[in-house]
Amino acid sequence: FAYLSTGDWNAPSEAEKNWGRAFRFPFSALENGAIDTFETVTGSVNPTWSFEPGWMRAYQFALVLLAFAAVVSLCRRLPAAYGLYVLGAVAVPLADYWPEHSLVSIPRYIGALFPVYMWAGARTRRRELPIVLLIEAAGLALFSWRFGAGMWAG
Repeated sequence: FAYLSTGDWNAPSEAEKNWGRAFRFPFSALENGAIDTFETVTGSVNPTWSFEPGWMRAYQFALVLLAFAAVVSLCRRLPAAYGLYVLGAVAVPLADYWPEHSLVSIPRYIGALFPVYMWAGARTRRRELPIVLLIEAAGLALFSWRFGAGMWAG
């Protein structure tokens, strides 16, 4: 569609350059995400954390690790296509990223991957369900509040 409408198959990635995003090697955002998480845990202050606090960066990195755990488990227990789908869907935003905010929006990308929910549902025991629902509800409330207050929500 991009080629038919613009004559450039890479038009979406080219448009991302307006926001400082550029294509790099697949999964290369993980290095910056790991550094940000380390800085959060050690209490370092990063001047680029203007609209995205450190705890959110650690949360984003944890979600990526969770998605990778889902990929491994999905490939073992279900048809490999589910795990490969998640791997491919996570690889794109981890290759085309904004260096100062390398994992920005990753919760939105992972949140739309239905195999991750299949994996989580299969791993959750009946007695753990209230805890999982409480965590999900708290996350929904927190990010809804951030969005409603005009702050970056993911």
